[in-house]
Amino acid sequence: MGLGLKNKIGLLGAVGIVVGGVIGMGTFVLIPTIAGKAGPAAWLAITIALVVSILSVLPTIQLSSAMPIAGGGFEYCRRLISPYAGFMVSWLAVIGGACTLSLIATGLLDQFKEFMPSFLSPHIAAMIFVAAFYLFYLLGLQIVTMVQVLLCLQLLISLFMYFTPILFSHDFVLHASLPETPNFILAVIFSFNICLGFQIIIELGEEMKNPGRNIPLALLIGGCIILLVYLSVTFAYISRVGLEHTADKINLISTAAPFYSTIGLAFIRFGVISSGLASYSGGAIALPRELYAMARAKALPPFFEQVDAGGNPSRAVGLFFCIVLAIMGTGNILDHAGFVETYFGPDIIDFYAFLAIFGIMIMTIVMSVAAFRLPKLMPAEYAAAYIRLPKWLLYTLCIVSFLSSGLLIAVIMTKMIILWIYLVILGLVTVLYFTYSKKRLKV
Repeated sequence: MGLGLKNKIGLLGAVGIVVGGVIGMGTFVLIPTIAGKAGPAAWLAITIALVVSILSVLPTIQLSSAMPIAGGGFEYCRRLISPYAGFMVSWLAVIGGACTLSLIATGLLDQFKEFMPSFLSPHIAAMIFVAAFYLFYLLGLQIVTMVQVLLCLQLLISLFMYFTPILFSHDFVLHASLPETPNFILAVIFSFNICLGFQIIIELGEEMKNPGRNIPLALLIGGCIILLVYLSVTFAYISRVGLEHTADKINLISTAAPFYSTIGLAFIRFGVISSGLASYSGGAIALPRELYAMARAKALPPFFEQVDAGGNPSRAVGLFFCIVLAIMGTGNILDHAGFVETYFGPDIIDFYAFLAIFGIMIMTIVMSVAAFRLPKLMPAEYAAAYIRLPKWLLYTLCIVSFLSSGLLIAVIMTKMIILWIYLVILGLVTVLYFTYSKKRLKV
């Protein structure tokens, strides 16, 4: 048996994980894209995505308050639906999260491609970055969490430095309207990609100090900070580029150049690095817990159940980073073969974005079903939960989460290739379950 996970993360660290995990690279990479598709309605696309994301995660908060445990996606669904549902949802979380981290790494290194040697493509550089971050993670959860808080602080300061002089300048113009373009729904899809990450915190139930209190508080405080930051950056960006140039997807940082010296601009640019590292830190802390939970239940080889002397499931983390690298390697091959441009356009970030949101929305639907069944199947845990939503409210939120996620999946399925990719993934997961996991799984 392993040494067991240890309670280490307080409220400040939890807020840092939420804010860093959600904001991440989206602020610098995807807000110009969202503005380009929605124009002055970008604020609405982001608000819709953020509100729906928070509403969708509330049923999961109920689950985590009733059963704070590592690998929540796996444990909740296998106990409240079926072992196969838990196994499937856990892998959807891992694959969707790995696609998100692939997007982050690619977007991060693309921001600095002018500083890289010509023989090194941003995609390969991003893969090197992923491998290097894995080595950093091996320093231990306490150090990674502390660094996460510092990265979030630097990120928020750099974003504050970005939008404050623009919002308070004499030539600031507030561009905010209702949708005026058919591309608005695409803007909402991309907005969901900058609102992913709230689920990260539920993976840390066993390692959270006072999880029943700190998990809901971290989501509430983090959500308010995220909405304020996103809207401020969006309004500032559109004001600087002008409505007539939003479709050009002008680099966000360059729009702050008139307000700062080289040093000030470098500090803001460092925020790109902080956002990427913070996103990676949040994902690397939380998502491998799904693999750890499956191994602990014998659904994966017990090798991945082992934890190191610091109480960290380092082998599960290693497997997760191998999955990220495998996805990025596959994406690189498909990109060079022309597959990505044929179906998604010239930017491989779009490919990763669609893959990530599709998998995570399917996971959200199944988790909503699990939360719906909680009061009936586990009445004692529901009654003892620190946060206990009234049944009528819990059921309503589960239905809202189910329908909103289903609607988003229906829109994404206009790119049928995403469905085929996930059918292949789910096929492989199903084969793994029935050939290895089912007969070993502890029920």
